[in-house]
Amino acid sequence: MPTADGSGKLAGQVRTIFQNHCIQCHGSDKTARADLKILDHNQLVNPNRSLVVKGKPDESALLQLVECGSMPPGTARKVSEADLIVLREWVAAGAPDFPPRSSESDILAQIQLDVNKLAPADRANVRYLSLNHLLDDPDAAKDLDAYRAALVKALNLLSTKAKIVDLEPIDPDRTIFRIRINALGWDKRPFAPNPQNAVKEIDPGRINLYDLILLEYPHATPLDDSAQSKILVETYLNPLQMVRPVPYVRGDWFAAVATEAPLYNDLLMLPASLPGLEKKLGVEQSARNRAGLTTSEYIRLNRVLERGSNAKAVYWRTFDLELPKTLAGLLKEATAESPEHLGGEAIFSLPNGLPGFYVADASFSKPKEGRLDAIPAGRLVAKPASGGMPNGRSCMACHAAGLRPFKDEVAKNAGETVNKEMLAKWYPPLDEAVAEDNGRFATTLAKLPGQPAGRDPLALVVEHYARKPARGLLPIDGLGMPASTPLGSPVKIELETQTVDGKPATVFHLNEMVRIYLKNAGIEAIKYEFVATDRLGRKIPLGVKTLQAGGFITFDLPTGKKREEAGQEHMIVFASEEALPAGVICKPAEEGVTARYIHALSKIDEDNKTIRTLLDPTRVVKKTVTFETVGGKE
Repeated sequence: MPTADGSGKLAGQVRTIFQNHCIQCHGSDKTARADLKILDHNQLVNPNRSLVVKGKPDESALLQLVECGSMPPGTARKVSEADLIVLREWVAAGAPDFPPRSSESDILAQIQLDVNKLAPADRANVRYLSLNHLLDDPDAAKDLDAYRAALVKALNLLSTKAKIVDLEPIDPDRTIFRIRINALGWDKRPFAPNPQNAVKEIDPGRINLYDLILLEYPHATPLDDSAQSKILVETYLNPLQMVRPVPYVRGDWFAAVATEAPLYNDLLMLPASLPGLEKKLGVEQSARNRAGLTTSEYIRLNRVLERGSNAKAVYWRTFDLELPKTLAGLLKEATAESPEHLGGEAIFSLPNGLPGFYVADASFSKPKEGRLDAIPAGRLVAKPASGGMPNGRSCMACHAAGLRPFKDEVAKNAGETVNKEMLAKWYPPLDEAVAEDNGRFATTLAKLPGQPAGRDPLALVVEHYARKPARGLLPIDGLGMPASTPLGSPVKIELETQTVDGKPATVFHLNEMVRIYLKNAGIEAIKYEFVATDRLGRKIPLGVKTLQAGGFITFDLPTGKKREEAGQEHMIVFASEEALPAGVICKPAEEGVTARYIHALSKIDEDNKTIRTLLDPTRVVKKTVTFETVGGKE
């Protein structure tokens, strides 16, 4: 009779046989023919089905079908004689369950083995992404090649370097990957040092672009006090001094989330304004060609497209015009030197030649045509649940290969009222220009390693992640999470913006006061901290205070005295039963990265081997209210 270890090995061999011969027809929910997922052990040994009768190979229908050659069906490759013996031995041994192929311990062990191979100087630029957890997920395991392709694409779409990068697998299953942040431009340190910094756990001057990923990451598992963890801290995490001591990031989360603003904008360090982007790309300010449209798949406004001239980079931008959406309205603005517009979008070449994307606001922004994280819902044909279409991945979905076909409506409808010389200069046929620019993108896309024909692998991974976004520790300092209430948290708060007479509101005039209302709706006193984000993205912490159970506080923002420009602002509150550790303001040293306010959630003890938790994020409630100021009342 096989030992426990032998049974585990036998079950692992059987799983491999099933993956090689059965997974295509009996894999996920979508492909489970005969209502059978072959790697679902409970289905296999269900006594009501007799597929696998524990200890009785001759009574097991599945084994009989495989041995007689009926399965796999038709001309599919049959199971070998050696594998048939393994299947029979497995059933005779009681059909033991398949051992897990993935575990946190295994992932950390593989990372430690790789770290040991690296010279200390090389470790500073090495980080790790993992798809290992998908090995035990039948729905995803069959698509691992697509996941790898999606990771390659995501990395290169977020790179500020000219060279295309590939994955460097470090494990036999090719599910754990070494990446080099200096090859992507993520070793750049975007924040100004703070010599008077009172929180030694967080030094703004040491934070690099990869650290911004860790601030958003929700699946981090705290390291235990095992010898394995202590060695990893001592040899890898402590020398690197990452903003969060996280050994690796899940690749499916990275592909689905980091490719979307705000991380998308910050990792590419997109300038604060569209004119700033044009300057960075070296786009000429003259000799531009245009096209005008009254129709669009996703923008409900008239649009003017404009191609910027540059020998090395593709650059197209739009002017999303004011309503009404009519041909007359289009012609009026399309022939203006500077069309009146609400904002626009741009597609351009990254340094490696792949397409990059930008969203700009022109209504209340300062600087002019300032950077946005999303196309506002008011511009969109369809209203997304999030209130806007985030820059980055949402744009990639339509423009993965570059520009979409369009037909100019200005030149053919201009009539006699438009200057013919100007019309010929601004509105020439652009089919050749579109083909040329898309050819540039196609040349680079063809260089991406491992990309499958057909469906975009990034879209597949995004869809899978949306169905199974496993929960982890909440990134309380993440810009991409406006609210978080951990399950079972005893902290209950109410937060809203009001007019001075106590009526809820989110839109205010410049000469109105904005009242912030916070109530402790729980049964225990809480520690709370407000952090304001002004319309220019600056962070202003308002200190940590205590609020008794059932109590509430209000304070008014004197918008009329301090705001001469309209715009959007945010007020975040952190609330916990425990004392909140000190936070640190990280001010950008140059444009392109949003300011951060970061709490010290952990520290590495003086032994350089042990990570000590300063605040458990699962016990912190975070809420954000967003309000907008518009022109003053008459």
